[in-house]
Amino acid sequence: MEDKIIKNKLHNFSNLFSSFSNPWRIYILLLLYKYKKLCVNEIASKTGFQQAFISQNLQKLRAQNIVKYKRIKQKVFYELNENEILEKIIICLMKEIEPP
Repeated sequence: MEDKIIKNKLHNFSNLFSSFSNPWRIYILLLLYKYKKLCVNEIASKTGFQQAFISQNLQKLRAQNIVKYKRIKQKVFYELNENEILEKIIICLMKEIEPP
């Protein structure tokens, strides 16, 4: 039983760290941390990237259980999942990179 818990935690850590392997995903995470909740259009306007590119990266972050979403009327808003380790990493990154 304990091995299963350890394997699950290791898998979660691996997913978390793989989300930091792409610089644009890092930027999206920083924006979500700063603004708490954003829709694809808002992220696209802050980054200058196309909505399709943002959506693809958000989909990967959702699959890794890093972000969650909520549909409000016609818009889908994204926010970070609660994760103490993710928050600590982002706080360290925010000291170096302050998104607009």
